[in-house]
Amino acid sequence: MALQDKRNTVMLWGKNIGRAFLVLAAGIAAGTLLLTLAYMLPVNPENRDKSYGIIEEEGWYPRTSIVSSGQHFQSYYPDVLDNFTDMIMLSTALDESEGNALVRAMETYSEFVGSYNHYWHGYVAVLRPLFFFLDFSELRTLNGACQLLLVALLIWLVGREKGIRHMLALLTSYILLNPRTTALGLQYTWVFYAAYGGTFILLFKRKYFAEKDRYVYFFIVLGMLTCYLDLLTFPLLAWGFPLVWWILMQEEDKNAFEWVKGVVLSGVAWIFGYAGIWAAKWGIATLVLRRNIFETAVKEIFFCSGTTETRTGNLAAGLNTIYVNWRHYSYNVYAVILVCWLLWWIFCSLRKKWCKSSKAYALFLIGISSGVWYIVLSNHTIIHHFFTHRIYGVSIAAFLALVLESTEHFRESGKLGGRERAGVFMLLGVSAAAACIGVLFAKEDISVTNGTGSFRQVQMEEKLETEFVPSFNTVADIHFGLECESTKGQYEIKLWEGDRLKYQNTLRLADSRGGHYHELITWWVLKHGETYLVTVEASETEAPVFVWLTEGDMILPELGEAFVDGAETGGQMLMGARYLDRHAVPRERQIFLALTWIGIFLAAGYTVLGGARKEAQ
Repeated sequence: MALQDKRNTVMLWGKNIGRAFLVLAAGIAAGTLLLTLAYMLPVNPENRDKSYGIIEEEGWYPRTSIVSSGQHFQSYYPDVLDNFTDMIMLSTALDESEGNALVRAMETYSEFVGSYNHYWHGYVAVLRPLFFFLDFSELRTLNGACQLLLVALLIWLVGREKGIRHMLALLTSYILLNPRTTALGLQYTWVFYAAYGGTFILLFKRKYFAEKDRYVYFFIVLGMLTCYLDLLTFPLLAWGFPLVWWILMQEEDKNAFEWVKGVVLSGVAWIFGYAGIWAAKWGIATLVLRRNIFETAVKEIFFCSGTTETRTGNLAAGLNTIYVNWRHYSYNVYAVILVCWLLWWIFCSLRKKWCKSSKAYALFLIGISSGVWYIVLSNHTIIHHFFTHRIYGVSIAAFLALVLESTEHFRESGKLGGRERAGVFMLLGVSAAAACIGVLFAKEDISVTNGTGSFRQVQMEEKLETEFVPSFNTVADIHFGLECESTKGQYEIKLWEGDRLKYQNTLRLADSRGGHYHELITWWVLKHGETYLVTVEASETEAPVFVWLTEGDMILPELGEAFVDGAETGGQMLMGARYLDRHAVPRERQIFLALTWIGIFLAAGYTVLGGARKEAQ
């Protein structure tokens, strides 16, 4: 009998895996067909020219709350548009090059940046027909209206069954995405629809999806849809946000293991759909275009994750990325909303007993997933933090869900006794103490450069040497000016402490991503004010190497004169440095960080103390 049960289990798993691959295959076929059909449609030149003009007038990185153009790339404002990427999307969707539609669909050529074929660019299937009738401003109006309607329907659906607190939590999640920005920016639109549209469908038909674990296939579709439409903005929201609300709205009395199992299964399903359809694009494009797309795609993955650097550097970069992205939520309006939720939870926790929920472990697991994403893709998410900070929408939704679960049956939970209240105070005290310690590890970045002035070039045969006196202890990355037309070979950057080699970093020319002002992640831990020697050597290059040297008064106090092949140059090497220092963190941000840590520790305390049993009835 036991053997038969094992056989049945194996057969069931085999059947489920087979269905998963069928869903994936259907998605790949549908995506390829839709993109090919889209490139068969004509382009309306009038709407195209109007759309290009709007973006050119606004600039690449304007703010939506300020009625003027401006450049706010890598700023910490939460309302920055990514018009640069929107221009890529527009020029890709409105491409008028000739040729076979399938080839164009796989090439996804843009006159703005050339071929961008390691992404699907599935948004073309939506934008190309729409831009035949609308220009960019009209599309923004339609987009904003559709998003408001979707959120209104979702709030109505949640409020009808759960009440005002759940409606407010949903509204909070929406506000912290900055609705005006998601409405005006194409770059942010696709994940929004996948996350909020997916949530609405999942909740509206939750009984259907709960039967026979159909929700697993739904998350496969969500993963495919996200990869198909998005250009790696904040894709995790399309998994975590629907999952949080799916768990919150379930009335089933499951144990903690079953809830956690559901999180893991949905995550594996979403990754399967996301990675599966992405790899399929590389394979199809390789066959159709007759060149290796896998090579470009793999290089992009390595760049995004920063795995070309040392493991220590990756860990430090990951932790710094977690902080840099969270800085966006210290924006005054956001901070007030989050702190109000925290203070309300503390107030409630001191009055009534927590309601025990078996969902707590699952929600906490979802809550920490944003941090995992930031660490794994640290390079991409620190460069593009002005939009990747929205990945924290998953954590915010999950921790708000923990608050809602702890107060779900508050009226029946009973008042706290003296000993229980003392226990809550003790937990708060320990959380506050740990939070203060955690804040000490926060570091702000300070950037310096001499690379904004004029420069001259000097050919380097063997080595460049220059003294370096850091102004702060941690050098996260440096930029330096070296020119070489070769795509082979590498630069060896070494930092010497006296006669001792302290650090050595290598930058392959093939990985330098073009240009001559190179970025190198260093993570040098030094003593500020001490004098070090930096040397740069090129090896195995197929073309001459030229050093860029400053001219005029634009100098860095940290740098000495550059010596090229032992000869004086009378200038400094063009260079920039990004330091990290804890003394640069403003006091108000330290307070916000402390409150953040208190909230996290309080959530962890509730998960352990209040989530170990089955859900209270």
